[in-house]
Amino acid sequence: YCDWMIEISKISFYGEDKKRKECLQVVSVSVLKQVLCMLHPFVPFITEELWHQFCNEKEGDIILSKWPDYNKNEVDEEAERMMDILKEIITSVRSVRNRMGVPPSKKANLIIRTENGELFENYQQIIQTLGSIDIITIGLGLEKPPHSATIVVRGMEVFIPLEGLIDFDLERTRLKRRKEELTGHYESALKTINSKSFLEKAPVSVVENKKKKLNEMNIELEKLVSNLEMLN
Repeated sequence: YCDWMIEISKISFYGEDKKRKECLQVVSVSVLKQVLCMLHPFVPFITEELWHQFCNEKEGDIILSKWPDYNKNEVDEEAERMMDILKEIITSVRSVRNRMGVPPSKKANLIIRTENGELFENYQQIIQTLGSIDIITIGLGLEKPPHSATIVVRGMEVFIPLEGLIDFDLERTRLKRRKEELTGHYESALKTINSKSFLEKAPVSVVENKKKKLNEMNIELEKLVSNLEMLN
């Protein structure tokens, strides 16, 4: 509630559609009140304080409020599925932007190659706002632009053209330098892990920690190689 719902709701809260804004305010307060009710047994004081910020005197204290009911008929499985898709796309876009050092102030374009373009008719503004996206192009026969990051979400290919977002030469230099540095650390750690003497003398916790760091370095190296391939 305090993450995706609020961030998405802000789009309408700051929008021009007054009717939609008022409707969303009512829904948001209703959801918050139900969440407070369910949290009250665990954090009674703060939930009581928040309760009185949103409720009128007639509703009384939160401890006297009705426990929220679960109504199976109100569950919208299609909406939940679509929300999961949106979250995956937005999270992946943010991850690529972060990995490639794209400044938050720069908006990217997004190309979604799918035969189910109608799925996104009512959700493009959410992707644009939360993913810092300018133009979204959706279709089945779309080509992948050069120098694009690729994301695969639920069988859909999502491309983020990097041209104009970053300095390719500077980013290549930075990635290569980091790759060389990390490769040295990785080879040194691998040599230690493969040492019979180290395995016999070192405590189990130290060995496990070394293996964990080795795995983390390997994952980062794979990402560095992937990012360099994007730029080339």
